[in-house]
Amino acid sequence: MALYRRGQIWYADYSADGQRIQESTGTANKREAEKYLALRISEVQRGVFVKPINTTPPQIQTSKDAAGETDGAAKWLDSRVVEDKIHPHEIGVFVRSGAQMDRVRDAIVRAGLKPKALDEDVESPPVIFRPVPCTWRKVWSSGRWR
Repeated sequence: MALYRRGQIWYADYSADGQRIQESTGTANKREAEKYLALRISEVQRGVFVKPINTTPPQIQTSKDAAGETDGAAKWLDSRVVEDKIHPHEIGVFVRSGAQMDRVRDAIVRAGLKPKALDEDVESPPVIFRPVPCTWRKVWSSGRWR
């Protein structure tokens, strides 16, 4: 059970139910991080600890060609719907380039799902900005501007 820092943020390292857990405390303040770790340790000892969400590692698959990639993605999508009982509207497939869109659509259709592309052309409700009158002034107080 320890704290360590990555950049400015403190991370908690502890074990629960025989598993090592490493999670961000979400703070750059060491005292707040210590409180966070103490709370987590207390939860583990009291038996009320809830494991952080999204602790499963991502599944990475490789293929030698585009057809294999499409087939693998279709099988994976189908298994999420059939085995994991995930509703199709809860699944999102993100691509890095327009060149991948056709393969993604093929995979979604092969999995028996209906593709829907969202891009920068998606319409959104109009946003109305109303300017708020505001006056700014600085006041010299106690030897500095406020």
